[in-house]
Amino acid sequence: MADKNTQPAAWTDADNGVAVWANQADLAEVLRDILGISYDVRLCQTRPVVHQGNTVFLCVLEAPAVALCQAICNGTELRSALEDIRADIAAALACWRTARDRVVLVDVAMLRQEPESFLKHFNIDADDETLNRLRGAIPSAPDAVCQSLSRDRLQFDADLAVLAGEFSAAVLPFAAADPDMALQLFLDGQHDAEERSLLRAQQHSMYEQMDALYRGKLHLEAQLEQVHMERQKLADKQPLLAKALRDCEKNLKQEKENRATAEHLAEIWEQENHGLRAEVHKLYNSRSFRLMAPLRFARRILRGNR
Repeated sequence: MADKNTQPAAWTDADNGVAVWANQADLAEVLRDILGISYDVRLCQTRPVVHQGNTVFLCVLEAPAVALCQAICNGTELRSALEDIRADIAAALACWRTARDRVVLVDVAMLRQEPESFLKHFNIDADDETLNRLRGAIPSAPDAVCQSLSRDRLQFDADLAVLAGEFSAAVLPFAAADPDMALQLFLDGQHDAEERSLLRAQQHSMYEQMDALYRGKLHLEAQLEQVHMERQKLADKQPLLAKALRDCEKNLKQEKENRATAEHLAEIWEQENHGLRAEVHKLYNSRSFRLMAPLRFARRILRGNR
């Protein structure tokens, strides 16, 4: 156990030990083992509640925006994720309001940035093995785009936004003890603000592009609807056109048959005409026709006299 003269002031009289609660089970277990080197540590299996006594509570949570990103990435439904985050932050803040001298709130983001300062704050030797084990238990931070979108989403939840602000003000500022680290955190904040501004500009540009794409989609849908209407008109005309085509084919077939019949009759008539011409020619050249020529001539003369 650590010497009470070297322990944090709030933990000096923690005769009933230290209760550790984190909404990540792996991180809670690692913190129990590391802090157990100097303190009598136990894990809270449920959300912390301050009772009478002098038990010290260490509550380690992600900021609401980061927790929302992680929940969504893990496939949690949005409404359920918001309810869980609200319940976790509210429980931790309720303990902190009840006994500020015995409740320490730690933001995992600060623990992620400065694990050495965290261990130093609680008088734990920051050797490589301890640091590597602590870093390995801390979940990686979501990307900046996801965090920015989560912060924007939290603005629509007034209660949770208030809890997020109060949590940010109540967390243990162990990294601020180092002036250089405080300056670095300030510069990181400035960089994050510039990055958020750039992301918002990109988001606005994306919204404009999405709006243009949506208008293009509506235009294409209108054109597609017009094409469907024209297609329907053609489909409605198709039976009439098919009937007209069949009638034309039928008439053409009848015309072909009539033409064939006419050609056949013409051929027959030509053959008969040729036969008659041959008979006439034969009659004119016959001997009897020539012998009767004077009589025919006389008859014409007599008729002419009459």
